Amino acid sequence: MDVAKLLNPVVLNVVIVVLLLALLVALGIALKTGRKLKVWGFSLGGANVPNIPEAAKGTDGPARGYRKILYIKVTYLSDKAAGGAPFYTRVVSRLQDPNIAVYDEGVYYTLELFSTKKEIGARTDRSTGVVDPRMLIPWKDRIVPRETTARSSRESVEMNANEDSDTLLTVSHFDNGLQGKENQDFAADVPEDAEYVRLVVDFSSVPGAGLFVLPKEAYIVSANGASSLAAITACGDSVYMLLRENARKGEMLRMCFSFDWSRLPRPTQ
Repeated sequence: MDVAKLLNPVVLNVVIVVLLLALLVALGIALKTGRKLKVWGFSLGGANVPNIPEAAKGTDGPARGYRKILYIKVTYLSDKAAGGAPFYTRVVSRLQDPNIAVYDEGVYYTLELFSTKKEIGARTDRSTGVVDPRMLIPWKDRIVPRETTARSSRESVEMNANEDSDTLLTVSHFDNGLQGKENQDFAADVPEDAEYVRLVVDFSSVPGAGLFVLPKEAYIVSANGASSLAAITACGDSVYMLLRENARKGEMLRMCFSFDWSRLPRPTQ
């Protein structure tokens, strides 16, 4: 063997580079497979490589639980007792007398997100006024509510998606449910344990709402009827939110308001 040639700097550099490349390849295989690689008495790789199930790859964190958002857009608001004219007449075709003179109206958008596809049970919209469901997703070309008595068909409508889904959206118009001092509140139920339930009430389309729509208090009502005070968050001009994290099945979120019509400026003659 020609020792002089082996000690040649160029040859030594080539040998060192080849050895380093072989070591890097071996280390990469060890990191990918989770196996340990021993080099000169040292263990490399494998120690901190988690075993990630295929089902969890490509996800951002742990699986999400049930979530619910009820967004209420109050589009019209007046006091019938003061003698004002209705804004318009709404036709609710399922009623025996379908023509409803509208003095106040809220559009209820209820979004429910489930962790997996499942059979979704019936959902019921209730009001002290008239409920008119307009949209249901999973899509239905025609919503056919269950009806019992004439009174409950005006104030309460039960809807059923009738298919498996991981998303449910309902859109309903609530008319004349805010008349009188005892009806100036909004509520969202909790049908199952939830990461969070969010109740949002938006008065921003009502002229002068910032003057006479006054938030009073909010409550979390437990399944056994006990109430605890909760905080109302202002999300913008005349937009209010109540958030319940780690909500439990059977609870209810409730936001209460007062409408002080005397604070609205009188029209000039």
